[in-house]
Amino acid sequence: MISFIEEYYFLCFRSAEVFAALAGILCFKKFKNDKASKYLIYFLIYINCIEILASYTVIIHENPSFSSIKETLKNTVFEKNYWWYFLTWFIGANVFFSCYYYLIAENTRIKKAIKLILFSTLLFQFIYFVLFMSSSNYDYMIYAEVIDLFVIVFLISSYFIQLLNSEKIISFYKLLPFYVSIGTLVFFIVTTPLTFFERYFTLSDPEYISIKYSIKFFAIIFMYAFIGIGFIVSKPKLRN
Repeated sequence: MISFIEEYYFLCFRSAEVFAALAGILCFKKFKNDKASKYLIYFLIYINCIEILASYTVIIHENPSFSSIKETLKNTVFEKNYWWYFLTWFIGANVFFSCYYYLIAENTRIKKAIKLILFSTLLFQFIYFVLFMSSSNYDYMIYAEVIDLFVIVFLISSYFIQLLNSEKIISFYKLLPFYVSIGTLVFFIVTTPLTFFERYFTLSDPEYISIKYSIKFFAIIFMYAFIGIGFIVSKPKLRN
């Protein structure tokens, strides 16, 4: 199993991302009057785009014709794509999920709390990003991921509280936000602890590499598969 994951890791997780985005695109007509769901589809397309752009490190590393660029980027923050994920995922995910749960929230106080959390965490993450770019200290990535985890837990908890207090709980399996919440919560809870060990990452430790990629593999597959299935089986909310 480990050898399979190591060999097909990239192909499988990219396939999962594409599956979720394609499921959303194919179901776009069904959700044409559902603002939050359309927003989710755009975000999934965005994720696929940032993954394509993030592959510049692999292209430069494996293509001899880019040896001069590789040498120029050596010992800089751009040598790896951590900065790109910091900006587009850690910060971008915070913005998306806050906006998504704001759109589906039906409680005014929760909406206000989401807005406050969004602006507060954006400020902190922007500061962390500036410090990260200037020092290349990957400890700042840990802070960003922990912030994202707390934000996600709050957003999803608030959604489930509203769900439990409404008649929608009877048909929860037909609600797209339910699938998004379960998939996203599992992903963040499982993968965030890995960031604490990133500073110890080394190619000379194959056991850690295997564990890391195995955990990420199943977390990514689960999240995007769950969201993709959610698009297929759920029914749209007609008004946001």
